Amino acid sequence: MKHIMGLALGAALLGAAPVQAQVVDGWGWTIVTPSIARTDILGMHLADLEKRRGGAAAKAATPRARPVAVPVSAFAYRPSAAVRKASLDAMLVKARKGDPAGARSLEQLMEQGDLIERMGQLLAPVKLRTDNLADAYALWWIVMWNASQGKSADPDPVVCTAVRNQVVALLPGQAKLDDADKQRLAEGLLLQAMLVEAAIDQAKAPSEKAQVAALVRRTVAPMGMDFTAMTLTGKGFVAQ
Repeated sequence: MKHIMGLALGAALLGAAPVQAQVVDGWGWTIVTPSIARTDILGMHLADLEKRRGGAAAKAATPRARPVAVPVSAFAYRPSAAVRKASLDAMLVKARKGDPAGARSLEQLMEQGDLIERMGQLLAPVKLRTDNLADAYALWWIVMWNASQGKSADPDPVVCTAVRNQVVALLPGQAKLDDADKQRLAEGLLLQAMLVEAAIDQAKAPSEKAQVAALVRRTVAPMGMDFTAMTLTGKGFVAQ
């Protein structure tokens, strides 16, 4: 996803420090996503598909447990500059406690302009928006899965739409959040995706990519997500 997220974002964030020290042992990306995420639902559904994959039909099944109960537009929200600033400030406070140098790198990146607005411009070609929680989930899921495989890739807009539709079907309750909660969660997911994308792109040696991939898998494991049990296709994620 180099052309979508933009290497300029990652380069400014990670600087010239060695990948192993800055990315794997640094403050990392786990601080970014709010606890309200509840992304374990995604993993639980894929786990259910995995249990039923004994038959050929189950192996080819897509995560469409039930019809979409709410429209994609129900996940949209009106962004607030105040909410964004408060979230970023809180993230920096946590970052400074764990890695002051990493926090400073993030501050420098923020000083270059509004990160979320810049991401919005980069995501437009794949038909994802930064002011829609379902879109943010879709980007996060795709980036994290790719990184768990030690890679990054430009996704097809069709794939992004398919994954977004899966999110809408699996997490209809998230559409009921108020605008502020939607924004905090969506922007946390977007920033985490950016950090992970930057980490995997900056990792050059196979051993470094393997370290980042392992850290991603450990990050999503508590959410109930087993990336080894799913694969990404033109129809979205399927159990493998």
